[in-house]
Amino acid sequence: MGIRALLCNPENLVWNGREMRVFGERIDVVYRFFPAEWMTSVDNLEAILSAARSGGLDVVNGFSSVVAQSKKTMALWHERPELFDAEERRLVLNHVPRTESFRVAELERYRRERERLVVKRQFGRIGEEVLMGIHCGAEEWADWLGWPASEPDQWIVQDRFENLPVETGGRTLYGCFGPYVVDGRFAGLYNRFAEDGFIAYNALIGAVTDR
Repeated sequence: MGIRALLCNPENLVWNGREMRVFGERIDVVYRFFPAEWMTSVDNLEAILSAARSGGLDVVNGFSSVVAQSKKTMALWHERPELFDAEERRLVLNHVPRTESFRVAELERYRRERERLVVKRQFGRIGEEVLMGIHCGAEEWADWLGWPASEPDQWIVQDRFENLPVETGGRTLYGCFGPYVVDGRFAGLYNRFAEDGFIAYNALIGAVTDR
């Protein structure tokens, strides 16, 4: 039969203390596509949080996922190793590029190490808020760094790594692979590719599932 779905803005969610409604209709579950960090600008945020606290709001891609979505979490892994056990620390060191919170006091070092650094906004998307020193000259890089320096709490600094090429259809592409897990099991990949290694809004998109 399928599931009836309503497309809405978060501000269309109405909590009456017992149930959540959209356009006057009772809803059972919300699939959140709206970015979690934008929720602070939504007028009815307190009502939505009240519904979530009371158990009256079931959310797919719930608000706690914002922790994993924030790139500052990667900085935490490197800056607070004492929070993790030995196996977790090895996993981070072996598979996560060195990451630190952006610090204005380190600007001179960031300028010097331009070619090996990438500066990213913690909730940036599709390459729009990613600054790669290797793609610009020293003067341009110094100018770019003024942006994160104006709001350092929102940015991280990461070691650049070489993306391995993938040969497909006679083309050399560089990919970003996003694995998905459903009920604790691997369920597929959401992939994005670019010819120049910079994965941005114009990337080629593909998906693979194990179904």
